[in-house]
Amino acid sequence: MPAPTEIPNTAALDTLLASLKPGQLAVLDFHAVWCGPCKFIAPVLARIATSYPDIVVAKIDVDKNKELAKRYSVTAMPTFKFIKNVDGKPTVVETMRGADAKGLVANVGKHASAPPTEEVKIDDLAQPGLPPVLRMLIIRDRLLHARLTFALQCIYTCLHHIVRCVAVSHDRLPSQVCR
Repeated sequence: MPAPTEIPNTAALDTLLASLKPGQLAVLDFHAVWCGPCKFIAPVLARIATSYPDIVVAKIDVDKNKELAKRYSVTAMPTFKFIKNVDGKPTVVETMRGADAKGLVANVGKHASAPPTEEVKIDDLAQPGLPPVLRMLIIRDRLLHARLTFALQCIYTCLHHIVRCVAVSHDRLPSQVCR
């Protein structure tokens, strides 16, 4: 398959998966238009689609296909579902969350029934031809995004702990409940 196929609805995905040959791999990319990491990984997915002509690569916009996102338990973008035709029915054999280009290539190589026609080269930024200044800005933004995500997770954990402590006891001080 030369390029990823955009899936407009549930019926289109069901038809696509029903057409899989025994052992054939389908890679479903659950993405969103507003998702930065999804945009980052898109060129890598396109390279995979051209390098592995025996696999099916499909892109599913979670905002337009909420039912499919729910069916496949998608809670983060991008999420990749690796599906194979096993005993005549589509079966999820692997799930990958996040824009990990090397992990995506490794998972495709692990589950594909045939080797690639050409090596899938991963540019560190998946943006070939960018001037060095823009490459540095993208790397800086990635690091800031990772730090911000970690900070937000810490804040969420702290707030969850505080709410739990308050909910445990209304008549005791938090210092007596939360240790």
